Amino acid sequence: NTNKTTRFRKYNGSGERVLYNDLKDTLHLLKANQEYRIRITVYNNVTKFFVNDEEYFSFGEEKPLREGYFGFRTTQSRQVIDDFKIHRLK
Repeated sequence: NTNKTTRFRKYNGSGERVLYNDLKDTLHLLKANQEYRIRITVYNNVTKFFVNDEEYFSFGEEKPLREGYFGFRTTQSRQVIDDFKIHRLK
């Protein structure tokens, strides 16, 4: 969408794309030549998405998915993802 929104979606495997939130203000859009620290936590059935330690999205689910895939979807943008880590929360 040519950097007009920052969205958080869930693809549940049935073709349905659930949109949880859609940020359109310039503070939440990508800026050229800037590094971002992305952190996603899933704990007690709540998923939270942070950019540079600012919470962008949060949603809870009664029956969250226990398996599947995770991804960053980009449209007409170029990014480098490095230092990617996954940790189990206790």
